[in-house]
Amino acid sequence: IETHTPWFVPKGFEGQSKAAAYGDAVEYLDRSVGIIMNTLKRLKIEDNTIIVFSSDNGPLIYKDEELENCYGKFGFTDPTRKHVLREGKYQERYDGGIRVSCIMTWPNNIPAGTTCDEPVTAMDLFTTFANVAGAKIPTDRPIDGKDIQNLMRQEEGAVSPHKAIYGYRARGGLMSVRYQNWKLVFKKKYNAEGANEMFLYDLGNDLGETTDIAAQHPKVVKQILKLAQEAEKAIHEGKEL
Repeated sequence: IETHTPWFVPKGFEGQSKAAAYGDAVEYLDRSVGIIMNTLKRLKIEDNTIIVFSSDNGPLIYKDEELENCYGKFGFTDPTRKHVLREGKYQERYDGGIRVSCIMTWPNNIPAGTTCDEPVTAMDLFTTFANVAGAKIPTDRPIDGKDIQNLMRQEEGAVSPHKAIYGYRARGGLMSVRYQNWKLVFKKKYNAEGANEMFLYDLGNDLGETTDIAAQHPKVVKQILKLAQEAEKAIHEGKEL
């Protein structure tokens, strides 16, 4: 687990771990989550509360000299450490930057000890929570998130509500499209009118996105490019994906 930098903790937590500032920050995060959980129990609303523990991006994998002395005897972040996914923080193309862990608890709804392999996005939380709470979702604007309650409840036959998942860079355009276990990555942002080098990966057999198989699967590339074109059109027309 990696808490966001800079790493500062209240008095009483400094030097309490064996991993310097990093360890102190993780221990304080653990305590903070515990306070929330205990408060829910004390107020007797634990069974009626959805808790989500996740991240907004992948881990830091490049060497940062400012953090060199922040891990204690456990060293510091560098690009040589083992990381099954390709790239990391702020890399919108590859899964190392956009695929994150997500832990949920919702007593009497999410079966304990279960896992879900269907791809969803953080945008889905808004729509899901609104529907759970009985709130009215705005209809005067596009809402990209989908309701994932059936996945959370592990209902039989439940699948991802997304036909495809799109990786966009802020002010940078469409960088990747995931369709089922296929993922098409653009070297530069997607451009329907110009040549753009692209790479196809089979995430089912190549989670690290190491082997480009676009040449072997031209029909898949064509199919995903059509999805990319539809997504760009929907965005420019102010429609939901």
